[in-house]
Amino acid sequence: MSNSDSRVGFARASRTGFSLIELLVVIAIAALLVGVSVPAVTRAQARRQVVNARESFVWLAARARLAAVERGSVTRLELDPGTGLAQVILRLPSATDTILEAVRYGEEYRVGVQTTSGGAIRVCYESRGLAMEGACTMAGLPQMVTFSNATGGSAQARVLLLGQVERR
Repeated sequence: MSNSDSRVGFARASRTGFSLIELLVVIAIAALLVGVSVPAVTRAQARRQVVNARESFVWLAARARLAAVERGSVTRLELDPGTGLAQVILRLPSATDTILEAVRYGEEYRVGVQTTSGGAIRVCYESRGLAMEGACTMAGLPQMVTFSNATGGSAQARVLLLGQVERR
């Protein structure tokens, strides 16, 4: 074995890992990728919260109609944009009203709620699942309900004359 062969073997043996410069470059690239992706993920999560709040309201209305049909009693869907509270209330003739389900949009989804009238929405469903006219169901339907958050995301639902709630 010549002297030059032993030097090549020595150089290979001492070069088994990564240099500090190589590691710093990889860490810098990873930090750059994280810095770019975190705001995008945060915006996507905020948008998803707004859409989830709207879906919750649509399903809450469907559950109010279903409760009226199943129980053969009047149920009321209420949404107060001031408090961000939506609830399904069972009206019993012999007892006080019973809250079947309630959603606080500000707490559960971190979104604000607005209506086109600026006031509360109240829809009563009869035992056939249709919205009742009169004192229980508010005048001024259809109405648009907008769910929004601080990042500027928003989603809308529309409450129609017969009490249906559709996504917009």
